[in-house]
Amino acid sequence: QDGILPVFYHTTLDWYQESFQEDFEGYLEYLRRSVEVLCTQYGEIGGLWFDGNWSKPDADWKEDELYGMIR
Repeated sequence: QDGILPVFYHTTLDWYQESFQEDFEGYLEYLRRSVEVLCTQYGEIGGLWFDGNWSKPDADWKEDELYGMIR
């Protein structure tokens, strides 16, 4: 492995997930669970890179909760 750790890209938006438009709080839980799988099921990782919050610029994405779960 030579000490190289993967860094995962994860979009925060998901237009195909119904809750993204209809139940944003539920969507955020779905997003946290998805990221939790990456953090716990794939071994040691070097980091995560997120993109997509621009899709709902006025929304509370609850990033503190997401980053808290990652840590």
